[in-house]
Amino acid sequence: MNRHGSIVGGSSIAAANYYSLGGPRDAFIAEFHAKITMPIIDITLLEGRTHEQKSALITEVTGAAVRTLGAPPQTVRVIIREVEPPHFAVAGVPKGPPKPDTV
Repeated sequence: MNRHGSIVGGSSIAAANYYSLGGPRDAFIAEFHAKITMPIIDITLLEGRTHEQKSALITEVTGAAVRTLGAPPQTVRVIIREVEPPHFAVAGVPKGPPKPDTV
């Protein structure tokens, strides 16, 4: 193989083995992505949780990403988006009435 990753000489079987799933190239890519991947976890909640509840959620979700994805904690990003109840619906029914000033 040359310095650009192309196979030089050899047979097409060697190329197929090198580029097959689970080959050295895939192992390298998996290791590379594990080191640089930045999981971004986006959570949407109805308004009303306390700062302490949201902080605990962020801590737990970050821990879950670290344990299950193997992501270093410093690479995990958590975004919490709070939605007003009238702006969120289930089965076509808003979770709250509109605010009086928006009627």
